[in-house]
Amino acid sequence: MATQKLSSDIDRMLEQYLQLLDTYTSLRSQLSVLQSSIHQNIARANFSADRGIRYGEQLYDARMQALRICRIAVDTAGVPEDAEPAPTAGGERMSITILPRSDSSPDSSPTTSPTQTTNENTTDTQKSPSKEKQASPTSETESEKPRPRDPLRMFGILVPQALRTAQTEAVKMVGDVVPKLVQLDLQMRELEIEIRRGRKRKAKAEALEVRMRDEGSVRGGAAGEEPGGMVEGLKV
Repeated sequence: MATQKLSSDIDRMLEQYLQLLDTYTSLRSQLSVLQSSIHQNIARANFSADRGIRYGEQLYDARMQALRICRIAVDTAGVPEDAEPAPTAGGERMSITILPRSDSSPDSSPTTSPTQTTNENTTDTQKSPSKEKQASPTSETESEKPRPRDPLRMFGILVPQALRTAQTEAVKMVGDVVPKLVQLDLQMRELEIEIRRGRKRKAKAEALEVRMRDEGSVRGGAAGEEPGGMVEGLKV
């Protein structure tokens, strides 16, 4: 029957919802542990710091940039294959990726005019190897991409180990735990909507079955009364 199929679908979605809820709860506890550990390590670093130094907003350098960027892409048609999409309530797909920051500009190759090219070709062949040797170090330095500076450098070169541990835990929190929590939250919201819709469809199907059952019983009762009336008429 239709109601049985709808009930099994609802049970399946509830089971999936409970699994997501269990994963979400464990990730929330992991997030709380990481946050408390980060604050404790920062407190340890401040306790062991030199006099007059406090690792906080007082020593922040506005020129420093983050090493990682959070990119949230919403697409109704599809998402990249390497991303982990999560459905939203509006039927859209959302992907959250943590990318390493790259501040380097794309390699720009110097342009030369045709006249310069012909002039270079007509020069002495003995001078060309020396030019290539002189140009090779420059090309190697241009090909090297500048690495982003570690944000801990704003506090100096020799920072306490507790501060580095806090940075590692913060990277894990931002790059691993938080994106998973956001995706699980979106999936749970979508399942809640689907469960409500399934319950509404089940209620309508049950009401339709009850109405059809009542109509069938009424028709059966009317059909059973007609022969009795004819017999009574013959007896009279």
